[in-house]
Amino acid sequence: KTNTVVKSHILMTATGRQANTRGLDLERSGVELDKGGNIVVDGFLSTTVDNIYAAGDVLGPPSLASTGIEQALAVARTMFGMETEGTVGWREPDTNYDPRSLMSDPLKYPIGIWTLPEIAFIGSTKKGAIEKGLGGADGVGEA
Repeated sequence: KTNTVVKSHILMTATGRQANTRGLDLERSGVELDKGGNIVVDGFLSTTVDNIYAAGDVLGPPSLASTGIEQALAVARTMFGMETEGTVGWREPDTNYDPRSLMSDPLKYPIGIWTLPEIAFIGSTKKGAIEKGLGGADGVGEA
């Protein structure tokens, strides 16, 4: 359905979520944290210490399980020199994929919001896709 209005009697929101990295003494090992306590990584999800990677909530927003899982899969495959097919870092063979884009383009991560009904998305909005010349379509899943 399009232009559907959802009415609710209750709205719940959570703000101020922070990574629980304090007290782990990561700075002592050389792992850099930002002002919010999130682990600083590059596009390969490498920390400021060689051979130490990070994924998930410790990186900051969006702090979603679906995103953390994709990041962890990409890290594991990077660590073992594997292709990243099936993960955020997946690339078509013979393309110039740059894994540094893992952190530079959050639209590549799946987002799942476990409300009733559930909401999930990945990529641009329909409007954004049309503006980029990619076309766009609406879809509704039903259980």
